[in-house]
Amino acid sequence: MNENSEPSSDPTPPPSTPTPPPVNPGPPPVKQVAVPQPAIEEPEELGEIQGIFGWVKALLKKPDAVAGNLLDKTGPNGTGVFLGVLLLCHLIYGVILGLFSGDAQLYLVPVKFLGGTILGALICYPSLFIFACLSGADVTPGKVFSMLISGFAMCSLLLVGFLPVSFIFTFSVKTVAFMGVVHLGVWFISMCFACRFIRQGLLRGVPRANSFLYIWNVVLIVTLLQMSTTLRPMLGSMNEDTPTITTEKKFFLLHWAENLFDDVDGLD
Repeated sequence: MNENSEPSSDPTPPPSTPTPPPVNPGPPPVKQVAVPQPAIEEPEELGEIQGIFGWVKALLKKPDAVAGNLLDKTGPNGTGVFLGVLLLCHLIYGVILGLFSGDAQLYLVPVKFLGGTILGALICYPSLFIFACLSGADVTPGKVFSMLISGFAMCSLLLVGFLPVSFIFTFSVKTVAFMGVVHLGVWFISMCFACRFIRQGLLRGVPRANSFLYIWNVVLIVTLLQMSTTLRPMLGSMNEDTPTITTEKKFFLLHWAENLFDDVDGLD
């Protein structure tokens, strides 16, 4: 090898640095949008109650606040007032029921109407407590009883509110079946408001309310209807042979079916 040889004029080029692959920037950042939260309704305050009419007004205008007072407070909650309203208003409406036939029915029907209502409510009271507990309500037997009395007080107030309607038909219609439909409609509307008050009141604060108390509502209404049949006659005249309370056992639907089309000529 020639030591004096010149170095090659074509040197080896330096190794090229590989170009990194382009970096995927990824999806654009998601812009966070603040979702407005629904406003939490504050529980309605009952305020200061003065006298019997104050409790009655509160029951009609602020039923949720009354229910909260019955379930959450330990002081006076109006249960005694509502019991008195229940007794008085049911007796008053019972007089209208008795006016249709007159005579002995004028004083027998109010007692039957009030007594049947109280007895039916007491019969359904244990099942109300059970269904309330199954629905997740944190209640005691005393609180459930207060709600029951207050619900029937609301029903009785509505019955008195319908008195002018029932009064007009009492003195303008002579058909027992038609008057039965009128009174049944008035009573059913009133009981719907009472059942809603009891149901919503007992389920206050329950996050996942279920339909167990709807079942109890049906049980209560059917029981009261059967009670009215057991205490018959509620409408219609009585003679010397008519017992004060019929001892014959009969389902209320069968009783209605037998009497619904009687005296149809009375509508003429």
